[in-house]
Amino acid sequence: MSQILLLLILTGLFSSRLKLVEIDIPDHDAVYTLPKSLDILDANDSTVRILATEQDLKLLHNAGYITRTVIADYQAWLDSTLQDYRTYAQVCSIMR
Repeated sequence: MSQILLLLILTGLFSSRLKLVEIDIPDHDAVYTLPKSLDILDANDSTVRILATEQDLKLLHNAGYITRTVIADYQAWLDSTLQDYRTYAQVCSIMR
């Protein structure tokens, strides 16, 4: 049973899918009024980009924010973007 649980966790079935979303803010100081639990990637004077779960989106909507989805499945986007990425150790092992 524990092997099945481990497999489910490793395949990400228990993790919530992350979205990259953007919200408008009136000024940069509004960033500091956002819930502290949010994973803010970027902020400027008029917008904030956040990695958000469905729970985060509900929290934002309940607070009156309108979100725009920039990337619907952030992990899939990362996987496709970084599929050819090599770590330093991999590069060294290839060069030997």
